[in-house]
Amino acid sequence: KFLEGEPKALGITQIMLSVHVISIALMNWFNEMEQLDMMIVRLICSLITIIAGGVAISASNLHMPRIKACMAMEIIGCVCSVFVIYANLVTLSYGPIIYNCWHQQNKTMVQK
Repeated sequence: KFLEGEPKALGITQIMLSVHVISIALMNWFNEMEQLDMMIVRLICSLITIIAGGVAISASNLHMPRIKACMAMEIIGCVCSVFVIYANLVTLSYGPIIYNCWHQQNKTMVQK
């Protein structure tokens, strides 16, 4: 039954999505569109999810301790994904910072 869920595909998907989240977080931080604490939350949670993906890939050989470790890491990875969603929502709520940055750099504000 465990192999019907395709743990290798799950692990590869988790690793690739976590790498994507890390690259977006670093890109936003280098462009000063994100605060450092939100970037750290994303990085730590993404690294935990990468570990969970690696454990899911290694659990495909049906060794019982690895399957238990896979279940535990998937639960922890799911909780971390909720924190990443929260960090994304907090980052998206900073719309005026980007708006002010755009107008200050381009000098496009209309004088009344």
